[in-house]
Amino acid sequence: MSLSTPEPRLDAAFAASVTGWGSLTRSGDRLAFPLPGRFVMPGGFFRWFFYWDSCFVVPGLLVSGERDLAREIVDGFVASIEEYGFVPNYNGPNGVCASRSQPPFLTWAISEVWPAIGDQAWLERAVAATITEYQTYWTAEPHMTELGLSRYVDLGGDGCGTVPDSPHHRAIAESGWDNTTRFGDDATRICPVDLNAQLYRYEVDLAGFFRILGRPAEAQAWERQAQDRHKLIDRWLWDEHSGIYRDVDIETRCFTEGVPLTLASYVPLWAGVASADQASRCVEHLPRFEAAHGVAAGEAGPEEVDAHDWPTGWAHSTWYVCDGLARSGHREDAVRIALKWLRRVAAAHAETGRFLERYNVVDPDGPTPGRYRLLRGFGWTNSVFLLLVARILFDPDGRPSPLLPASWKDAQLSH
Repeated sequence: MSLSTPEPRLDAAFAASVTGWGSLTRSGDRLAFPLPGRFVMPGGFFRWFFYWDSCFVVPGLLVSGERDLAREIVDGFVASIEEYGFVPNYNGPNGVCASRSQPPFLTWAISEVWPAIGDQAWLERAVAATITEYQTYWTAEPHMTELGLSRYVDLGGDGCGTVPDSPHHRAIAESGWDNTTRFGDDATRICPVDLNAQLYRYEVDLAGFFRILGRPAEAQAWERQAQDRHKLIDRWLWDEHSGIYRDVDIETRCFTEGVPLTLASYVPLWAGVASADQASRCVEHLPRFEAAHGVAAGEAGPEEVDAHDWPTGWAHSTWYVCDGLARSGHREDAVRIALKWLRRVAAAHAETGRFLERYNVVDPDGPTPGRYRLLRGFGWTNSVFLLLVARILFDPDGRPSPLLPASWKDAQLSH
């Protein structure tokens, strides 16, 4: 696959993304819990099999034509669930972080791989594993709350610590947002909008899978489950007054206060939870997050910030914001934000020859806060770069969006 645009740095970064998977690919037999196939490590000192990182890698591999590798990663998820009942936070050469998971995007990964292989027996096994994860982990104690919705929480025991190490920080680690000011002082008492939107996507996807498998009764049961969750999300997590989705304090049953809004509020657009009106009202809040070079993880707020706060932009949140905007009819916003971030990544790649884990989207020369230095690699950055080009800037036939600058009218994406 090749890209030809008026912006050579963007073309070069795209080509590097397509061809760069080999440097990040490892054999699963070197891990503490051996996987049946290969996996893609994120990069830097993260040489492990992570859950949500790997989910975001899968569709980028498919854009690159790496069908077998994408399937092997999903097979790794399935094997992990069959062993542990869920996908551990990470699986490394020296141990498995089995006291917590990471944000669940498994059905998305399955839905990406399935059309490329069409193996019904494979789908049956993957669906069975997903239901185990859903029922025995994400909607069971201690993740299920009295609101009928789920939360992030570390199971405790002999799991893996965090820096600093506390139930609060372990719950943040399960959220993938380690670390952030979003959850206040106790992430275990927060009912998060992103997790519950992702579980709604699970329910909708599972209904679709069962229709593919010719099991309509089970499909209908999952559709009803999705409808029930939709009502609960609207009841607890939609702020009608402000016009945006927000986290809720489980104990007070009120929206969290004194913390910044974050891009988690846009996961319902990606998941299909938001109505047309709700999506439009969320769009009105984009200026809180949008900067010169993309969207920051959270709005500007406290002076003390961490990795998932302003001014840092991440591949994963850029994807679900752009994809969610496009899905809900706001493609102009999606194209604008995608192009900003792609240019930021391409410029850094031209300067360093590397893809980075995260970027300062406000000031390219400014700091990127966090508890560790910037890491190079980087799996989900490579993948989201490809996805934004192939699915936001171009149509399935390789034609550029008419919403791009006029200089792009002759741009081509060749498969």
